[in-house]
Amino acid sequence: MSQQGPNFPTVGVDAGGGTGGDTWSTPSAIEVDDGSFSAYSITAGSSLTTNILRGTGFGFSIPTFSTINGILLEIKRASQFSFPPQITDNLVLLLKAGVEVGNNEANATPWPVTTLTYISYGGSSNLWGTSWTPADINNANFGADLQGICDNSAGQTGRVDAYRITVYYTLPGTSFSGVIVTDS
Repeated sequence: MSQQGPNFPTVGVDAGGGTGGDTWSTPSAIEVDDGSFSAYSITAGSSLTTNILRGTGFGFSIPTFSTINGILLEIKRASQFSFPPQITDNLVLLLKAGVEVGNNEANATPWPVTTLTYISYGGSSNLWGTSWTPADINNANFGADLQGICDNSAGQTGRVDAYRITVYYTLPGTSFSGVIVTDS
């Protein structure tokens, strides 16, 4: 099995859709792992969600006719404040041609406090509940969406430093299994 990545997005945007009413500051900060971050303050309230933070343009060049085996998304993120409840994932989805597809890989684990930490979603044999072609992965609008949720009467701030994706694939003709019989 071959792999490409981890690749960072070339485009980071606030795609809206949250219930808190605020936007992600500097969403382009997710394009590189450099300690700068995009932030979102969830206003005090009940079960409020962040807007969707979208990363696209990962620049993959998976060879034509390859078989996609799995996709690993890693997001470097943290909550700013240590008081509970922390921000947890509401939505973690991949984008095919700019459209959310497949399984929501969000989990209920609280985001790390203060220290920006990579959290992994998917993996070398996880296709996120959908099929993928090299053209899907190589498309400029292939990417990932993240939305957090927090049920906190005092409010909370989420920070995201970077997205990165690794794609695992098998090259054409390299997955042969069988017996070769020759005349002697």
